[in-house]
Amino acid sequence: MENKLTEVENVKKAAIQQTHKIEFKKQQQALMEKRKQLHHIQKLELIQKRRQKEEQCQHSKVRTYACDDEGFRNVQYINFEYNFEQDKCVEHVQTKELQCHESPVEHIQHMRV
Repeated sequence: MENKLTEVENVKKAAIQQTHKIEFKKQQQALMEKRKQLHHIQKLELIQKRRQKEEQCQHSKVRTYACDDEGFRNVQYINFEYNFEQDKCVEHVQTKELQCHESPVEHIQHMRV
């Protein structure tokens, strides 16, 4: 009789241990899912902050100067980009010499503006 009681107790203990293992795994999975969600939210917040900083910069500009005696003029393409290392908007200027009859707008597609 004592052997049967010990056997039953051992089976109960094993069942309890198995239940604890299953519950532990479920808790671990729930914790991992929460971590993934938190990571995703943090990523979205970072993307939103980056966009907000980029939107602080001025819009691109094109400056054209008067034609010279030889029929050429200078055109400046000015682009503002947010530099995250410097934590500020940085101006990029590219100057191009065009013939007076050329439209500076046609060249914007080829420039990094």
